[in-house]
Amino acid sequence: MIKDFASPKDVIKVLNRALRKDPKAINELFKTKVTCNEKLADDESIQIGTATDDSYKLGLLGLINVIFGIDEADNYGAICAVVDKKGVIDKFDHTEKYL
Repeated sequence: MIKDFASPKDVIKVLNRALRKDPKAINELFKTKVTCNEKLADDESIQIGTATDDSYKLGLLGLINVIFGIDEADNYGAICAVVDKKGVIDKFDHTEKYL
């Protein structure tokens, strides 16, 4: 069934279910960053990072978060990846819990 609406809570549930089933795959997927152009990097709502070589990098979570909007006060999206000390994703959650 195709849904017309999904909340951040719905997406977090799906991401965490996938993470439980295959943590290695989900960690690799969400840690992957691809180089993007300046036109995409200048988009006001898509979260883009900058690499040490000053290239622009796009990750999946930055793209997912644009669906729900970016908080103007802190510039964060609704969903975050909670990582452990080794940099491994433990879970996905609401960003507001960690600000």
